[in-house]
Amino acid sequence: MDPIKRAVVFVNPRAGSGDEEGVQRILHTALLQNGWDAQFILLEKGITPALLGPRLQSEVNLGTSLVIACGGDGTASLIATTIIESKLQMCVRLGLFPSGTANSLSKELGIPPDWASAAQILASMEASTPMDAMKMGDDYYFLRIGIGMDAETIRDTSHDAKRRLGRWAYLRSFLGRLYHPHRVQFRCTVDGKRHKFWAVQVFIANGGTIALTPFPIGPGISFHDGELNLCAYDALSWWDYFTVGWKLLRRNYQDHPLMKFYPIRQIVSVQAKPNLPVQGDGENRTKTPVTISVLPGAIQVLAPSVVE
Repeated sequence: MDPIKRAVVFVNPRAGSGDEEGVQRILHTALLQNGWDAQFILLEKGITPALLGPRLQSEVNLGTSLVIACGGDGTASLIATTIIESKLQMCVRLGLFPSGTANSLSKELGIPPDWASAAQILASMEASTPMDAMKMGDDYYFLRIGIGMDAETIRDTSHDAKRRLGRWAYLRSFLGRLYHPHRVQFRCTVDGKRHKFWAVQVFIANGGTIALTPFPIGPGISFHDGELNLCAYDALSWWDYFTVGWKLLRRNYQDHPLMKFYPIRQIVSVQAKPNLPVQGDGENRTKTPVTISVLPGAIQVLAPSVVE
């Protein structure tokens, strides 16, 4: 008789459409078909890694080896952070089920948006790959930290709008920001080297694509290369926005006054004058200045786009 495989599934009932029953039904069927005994746990509003850690530890003590996070990028970040802070990276693999508004992280890992297909992949996939992480303050992030227009867009997009419009709610808010961009002077120190420039948006990227865009935001961005990437964009006019967008669409990352790219192998500090909001993995977090460090191979994830 094959040994029982145990999985725990954390479901954010407030993510995306809020169809928690559909999420549980589809995942339960796929996991059962592939020999998994699954425990489903609904995430309470305001839950933190410190509060969630003991519950995850108890599941691991019972033999759980697969953890699935159901929600968007914020939910994925919450569960991944819980695994790291609980020091369970060597005990479990993390799978991401795309039931949130923005599912950029699961998409970049190769998880399809179709729920049935995603469930079968997560339930049947045996190989995993290490994924790098970013640490800002006491918190961990896995997709992207944004400073400027994207953080303002996330701040200004209501929960009701996200439920009604999905990821398109972000686009509506973003287009409104284009009329009033905060072009500010940035001072960044990357691995000890100082850089000063003007920009409307800065990313510290572990992942290279954004929801609603068909192109990577910078060159050589990878979840598993042991480094991060600073991507900065400036604009003074609508023509500048077009120029930047066209270059990104064509994957033309050559040196240009409106675009700057720096690899980060250890640590980066970002200052802005005036201070700007900062988002991490799709959630408002803090304001500048911030310091972000690289954590290579911080967690094991199911990533069809990498292991196939």
